[in-house]
Amino acid sequence: MKKDGCLPNTQSCMFLIRLCKRQEQVDMALELWNDMVEKGFGSFILVSDVLFDLLCDVGKLVEAETCFLQMIKKRQKPSNVSFRRIKVLMELANKHEALENLSQKMAIFGPPVQIRKPNENFDDATTLRSIAR
Repeated sequence: MKKDGCLPNTQSCMFLIRLCKRQEQVDMALELWNDMVEKGFGSFILVSDVLFDLLCDVGKLVEAETCFLQMIKKRQKPSNVSFRRIKVLMELANKHEALENLSQKMAIFGPPVQIRKPNENFDDATTLRSIAR
């Protein structure tokens, strides 16, 4: 398809990346993703969720971060589910600076996401009390 200058639509891309996920073909999924980004595809969110699942499942955090930043650069908001998944894995990998960077970039879409610092207790009641005021 690529040789002929054809790029599948969003649903086809999602299907192909799901197939890549099933076969653990990370390089092929990333190639398809990069083609989508390069060609200025319409909406990335459906495809990105499947791609982020694949990248997180195989521990490719750097690649997930890169794809996440590509979406933001194109002014497309990654899903909250994908952000939470990447956030948890980055916390476990002690990639707090990268996580802070992603959170700041996500702020263009709305209020920043609260990030718990390492060894910091997070009191949900404090947040609820401040909202109730």
